[in-house]
Amino acid sequence: MKKLGQGTNRSSDLQYVDTADFFVDRKLNWWDRSGPMKKLHQLNSLRLPYIKEETSRWLGVPCENPLRALSVLDVGCGGGILSDGLGEAGAVVTGIDTSSDNIASAKVRDRERGFGINYIHADIGQIKNGCFDVVVCMEVVEHVDDLSSFLASCLSKVNQNGLVFLATINRTLWSLLAHKFAAEYILGWLPKGTHDWRKFVTPDELVSLLQQNGFELCDVQGVSANPVTGSLSLSNQVSGNYMLVAKKQRTRG
Repeated sequence: MKKLGQGTNRSSDLQYVDTADFFVDRKLNWWDRSGPMKKLHQLNSLRLPYIKEETSRWLGVPCENPLRALSVLDVGCGGGILSDGLGEAGAVVTGIDTSSDNIASAKVRDRERGFGINYIHADIGQIKNGCFDVVVCMEVVEHVDDLSSFLASCLSKVNQNGLVFLATINRTLWSLLAHKFAAEYILGWLPKGTHDWRKFVTPDELVSLLQQNGFELCDVQGVSANPVTGSLSLSNQVSGNYMLVAKKQRTRG
């Protein structure tokens, strides 16, 4: 297998810490694009087009409306930033989160938007297996204690030949400096303690777990930031934030 990053295996627990727990006093600002969720909105401007493009590519659906009528599960949906975009694109969206505050905020937004997104206060183990064409899990796995169990549970929700999209942070020296020390202690983009660098996940670790669960890697893209403008773009560099898509392989029998 092609080496995508360096790292070691870790143990974990099915429960995960939602990053929005650090924003309890600012939970009403999920949709303030210049507020504490600014970086998530910036990431969303890359995530949604990527999901559309790769879904069209790997599921063979029309590129004009690749998500229309597809069932999508958003794991760790927070206040619904990505779910909202998926719903606008025509997907039949279920968003789950372990924070009741996040789900309440997401429901308020959906009442305004009218996409009929099914927001549920639940963890991944409460969701029925094999029901979704696409599962997305963005900026969640780096907060998980038992990565292997959590990811296996997420992947079990994908139907035959479906897709999973994951976004997280690589465990490198660069990510320690940029995403931990700079983001939390120097620039103040995130509250102190948001991330535990030891829980960052290398691409190779994710790919190995995907293969163990019957998925084949389709694509990996890094996310780069312009130090002058702060704008984000996709790149071949996966030393920090990165996204990937994998496809469930048909079972023989």
